[in-house]
Amino acid sequence: MDGVPGISQCPIPANGSFTYQYTITNQAGTYWWHSHWAVTMADGLFGPLIVHSPDETLKRGVDYDHDQIVVVNDWMHDQSDNIVAGLTSEAGYRGTDKPPQGDATLINGIGQASCIASNTTCSPPAPPTPATITLPSNATSRLRLISGASHAMLRVSIDDHPLEVVETDGTEVWGPVVHEVAMSNGERFSVLVNGTEGEGEFWMRVGTAAYCLPYGVEQVGKAIVRFGSTDSYTSTSEPTSQAWDDLKAWNATCSGLDEDYPLVPRVSQSASADAFTTQVFDSVAGVFTYVNGLSLNGFGFNNVSYQNQIYNPLLSLSYAGKSYNTSLVPSVSFDALGSGNLIINNLDTLIDHPYHMHGNSFQIIGRGTGRMDEAGLASANLTLENPLRKDTFWMQRNTWVVLRLVTDNPGVWPMHCHIDWHMAEGKLAVVVVQPDALKSMDGPDSWSSLCDGTDSTYVGPA
Repeated sequence: MDGVPGISQCPIPANGSFTYQYTITNQAGTYWWHSHWAVTMADGLFGPLIVHSPDETLKRGVDYDHDQIVVVNDWMHDQSDNIVAGLTSEAGYRGTDKPPQGDATLINGIGQASCIASNTTCSPPAPPTPATITLPSNATSRLRLISGASHAMLRVSIDDHPLEVVETDGTEVWGPVVHEVAMSNGERFSVLVNGTEGEGEFWMRVGTAAYCLPYGVEQVGKAIVRFGSTDSYTSTSEPTSQAWDDLKAWNATCSGLDEDYPLVPRVSQSASADAFTTQVFDSVAGVFTYVNGLSLNGFGFNNVSYQNQIYNPLLSLSYAGKSYNTSLVPSVSFDALGSGNLIINNLDTLIDHPYHMHGNSFQIIGRGTGRMDEAGLASANLTLENPLRKDTFWMQRNTWVVLRLVTDNPGVWPMHCHIDWHMAEGKLAVVVVQPDALKSMDGPDSWSSLCDGTDSTYVGPA
């Protein structure tokens, strides 16, 4: 379990607490934590989580000299619950049922939106000083890029400084040297940056990939990257550097970095030749009828839009050997220990999605256009030799992907779009791993007591 209300637990009550204890094995790299109560992560309830291990192939002091976290995200001046309330009503949010583009782009928590030009009330009224990232000169820095975006794919670049991709989602890779890194919501990348030209200051640019947003417009957030001692600069100085001339246009087609370049795991792990089962999620958008009686535009899988009985956790039902309400919960099950296929078909012909799976990393063994099923795998061009391992990936409209899972972590694991507004409108499903094994498990008293005195039929936020 990993803390998702309605799936792995009842929510932690206001002024309450809950302690998670876990053992980390065979994992290291760049991760992040965030809330899963509604979409409060869009309000900033998230942060980095870096796992170090002596078994990492990339060594500080050998392969790089300095470690730096950079968190990027889009930001709305309105609170997330107000946005979701609008999107899930007939009135819409800001006059439309389409999820919004961010009012600003934040880099390490600082953005450049002007509230004077906004239709909303926010503070301060003028843009603050850009975020500053100080890196050592004449050294190699590892930037751990983390996207906490609620909606937009973000493209990160540093003027005049190529970026060597060396890790994604906890998998160390042999990657390309690029001028910008496209990051879908929830993705993480480590890049190496050389400060070998000595001191200087340059713009970091975080551009919004607006093609894959409804009514998207050009938007670029900036931070100052300074190489060398902070004593060399004044507090008001800003870079005069220019953007790379080959950056993607703001309205260019959205694609993940692993779609555009090969990312080869440094620790080789090939996929098994066969899978013991193949499960399918068809990602759909359309009109769904919800328990409140409203029929609204929304999202779902296998023609079911997720509705969250937050005080009746699916994991608790699995422990008791009970079934789920399939009209509320889209799900697939991997019943045994082994290697299984999960096919995801994005049938949303006008909408791209970043997908994330809890509890499991996976190997991306195939992609294509249109729809894929189990029978089609026999003739599909699949990569079984050391395929890329991730937990989050970008999926373009009208495409399919095949994920290979090793089903060695029993649980009820969310698989969802990481666009917060899509998830709030039902773009969430669960992957059940070894359901029979779950029947012999149970949670601690501190876990079950979170549900005391609650209404198990109540449908709350996804």
